[in-house]
Formats: sequence, C-alpha cells, structure tokens
Amino acid sequence: MTPGVIDAPALGRWRTGREGRLTPSSPMARTVGEAVIGLTGTGSADPRRIGMLQSTAYRIRMQGAMSLDLVGVAEGWLDACVCVRPKPWDVAAGTALVRERGGAVLGADGREFAFDSPVLVAGRTALARAVLGLWESRPAGKG
Repeated sequence: MTPGVIDAPALGRWRTGREGRLTPSSPMARTVGEAVIGLTGTGSADPRRIGMLQSTAYRIRMQGAMSLDLVGVAEGWLDACVCVRPKPWDVAAGTALVRERGGAVLGADGREFAFDSPVLVAGRTALARAVLGLWESRPAGKG
C-alpha cells in the first residue's frame, strides 16, 4: 500500500500516512447545518448547487486546493469537503489520509469515490452522505 503525502510549505503543513495506521478523527458537526465544509472545484460547477450548499451549511471554506480540503477533513478542522471535477493528482493522497482516519470518501450516487467520478465528498460517513445528497439534489428552478 502506497502512503499518501501532501506538502504545503507556505502553510507549514506536511502530512503522510498509510491507510489504517492512525486513529479516527472526530469532527464535531453532526448535520450539514452545523458543518464547516471545504469547497473546491475546477471548471464551472452549477452555481445553484453551490448556493444551496452555502445556504445550508454553517460555513463554507475555499482553500483553493482539494488536497488541503482533504487534509482538513482528516485532521478535523473541516467537517466535510466537496471537490468538483477532481483529478487523481489532486485527491489521491488526501483520500488515503481521510480513509486512514476513519472517514468516508464518496463519489457520485453515494458510491465509494473512484477517479472517474465528477464529484468527491469526504467526511464522517453520515455527514458525507448528507452533503452529497444535498449536492446531488435537484436545485430550485431546474427542470
């Protein structure tokens, strides 16, 4: 098993690990309304989906790096994250870190995340499923 490695020297953060080696983290939020959620994406995500997430979550954070959002979930300073159109090089290490801490990493339709998924949602299992359900729900005004 290859370890995940994320290096953010400007922030003084460097993380590495193998799945199963660390104890699970325990984010505090139990509902989307209590959650601090990281949101990062490439291209143009549907602004209505982003607006729905912003109006429902306690707070949205935009680090600008999917890898840092996943570190935030793994370390517990983010309750969940949504990565729109993730690329393997942006999320591979972070998904390993989240999973080793006992978190869920979901793709479209609630399946385990795979690199061909158009969205990645990470967090504690119940919260990740709730965030993904909100993200995938039909925004108001959509046919």
